[in-house]
Amino acid sequence: HVSPLPPEGDTLAWMEYGMGPAVWHTDPTPTLGLPNGPMKPLRISEILTDPVGSNVGTQIIELQNVSGYDFTQPSFWTLCMRRAGLTNGYPVLPSITIPAGGVVQIHVAATGTNTATDWYFPNLPTLNPDDEFAIYSTTEDPVANPTGALAQWADSNYMQDFVSWGNGPGALFTRAPEAVAAGVWPSTSTHLANPPEGSSLAWQEFGQGPQAWYEAATPTLGSPNDPDVTPLRISEILEDPTGSNVGTQIIEIQNVSGQEFLQPSAWTLCMRRGGAINGYPELPSITIPAGGIVQLHIGASGTDTATDWYFPDLPMLNPDDEFSIYSTTAGNGLTAQLLQFSNPVYMEDFVSWGNGPGAAFSRITTAVSAGVWPNSTSHLALAAEGSTMAWLEEGTGPSAWYEDSTPTLGAPNAPASYVPFAAGCAGSAGVPDLHALNPSERPWLGSTFTVEVTNVPFGTLGVLYMGLQEFPAPGIPLVAFGMSPGCFGYPSQDVSFILFSTGVMQSALTLPLLPVFEGLNWVNQCIVLDSGAGNPLGAVISNPARATVGLR
Repeated sequence: HVSPLPPEGDTLAWMEYGMGPAVWHTDPTPTLGLPNGPMKPLRISEILTDPVGSNVGTQIIELQNVSGYDFTQPSFWTLCMRRAGLTNGYPVLPSITIPAGGVVQIHVAATGTNTATDWYFPNLPTLNPDDEFAIYSTTEDPVANPTGALAQWADSNYMQDFVSWGNGPGALFTRAPEAVAAGVWPSTSTHLANPPEGSSLAWQEFGQGPQAWYEAATPTLGSPNDPDVTPLRISEILEDPTGSNVGTQIIEIQNVSGQEFLQPSAWTLCMRRGGAINGYPELPSITIPAGGIVQLHIGASGTDTATDWYFPDLPMLNPDDEFSIYSTTAGNGLTAQLLQFSNPVYMEDFVSWGNGPGAAFSRITTAVSAGVWPNSTSHLALAAEGSTMAWLEEGTGPSAWYEDSTPTLGAPNAPASYVPFAAGCAGSAGVPDLHALNPSERPWLGSTFTVEVTNVPFGTLGVLYMGLQEFPAPGIPLVAFGMSPGCFGYPSQDVSFILFSTGVMQSALTLPLLPVFEGLNWVNQCIVLDSGAGNPLGAVISNPARATVGLR
């Protein structure tokens, strides 16, 4: 049976391939009467753009079957490297089964015999330093029906995965707008950094876009990747509850891996004190679902459940303290375990607050070496009594945390956010790009939040819309209003602001400190007047962005 039962208002949706429970998922935004937004069975998982020595015939792109069942392409699934011709840049995948979790190496511009783990495409063009790669689930044979296949490559519904690196291949050859519309890439101006010779671009095995990739100095082509990314994050800390702190302090951890997590060895918490036993308890062997949250009850007794774990022997949290998680493998072997606590390879997450516990008891230098904390002098500001220190759900270090006067322990944090999505359409200065002026700024109550639109002509006007409703993808086609095909509007037009371009456009919004507005959502999108847009209206539109108001 498909499990669990979806909550009220959600549907069970088929992923549009395969049979059985593994190919169904819960959809919080039902598409009844329309095609489902299916999960993607194949992911691009590693790319070797610049092998040591000659690149000719030695470049490799790795694919991974993440569907949970055996995958054999059902029709004419194709790779996509858009070039001047169709034949060489859009080859059909061979009908060879990839087992669940299996990895296949795509040998670019190389000759060989296809096997279960190695596929050869001698006519694929060589990868460039500024390039991209995509997978499509097309249903038309590019050889027998190139016109039909070409139409599907231009349709985001058929795109399965996409990666762009360097500066991308340029507007003439990119499929980035389709990738953004398909929800597999964040924006048309986003690319991975090109790795040095011999290193690969590697997927972290969850997530989308550049933040889900890393540079692998030691490529793992042909094998699962080995990302230095933790599945568990410390997400909220109640150091000073209202009233007595004894047995009421809580640390919340969250599974951010995108898949179920069951500690594979001897994952431990770390609160370094004079003794080793009470400050280094092992996590219980209880599965945390994808996105799941567990409250760690410090110095409290109780029966462990899926959402609450009790550690009666953990020492109380201090106003100047720290907390960390380790993926140790030494079990309760104290000497070997202590050696692993000093090794940054085994540290998964770390937080320090106040002034930290002092050099004698700190693991902060290990955290800095592990890349999970910026430096040995950075600490969170201690939260007021009854408030928590809460993670923004991205990033590391003090800048990724905020004080929450309305704790959300046991539930996802509710920080302010401003997230661009989907794609705008190009004008004479490129595609207008709407984003927060400062990447660290967010729409917090009691602050001024500023957005910026770049890639706009000098001296023109724009209209920034602020809508409380969002039209579902792909938005409202604007060609009927005189814009070019491919221009879509997402927000309702509840409030609008006139902007003037000095080469960029900016708009500042002061948010009152009124808790009633916490959690308010809106969508922004900016229409830019552009006489060089080449359409009857003389205007183009930016990407949209979703805002959520937070209270801290």
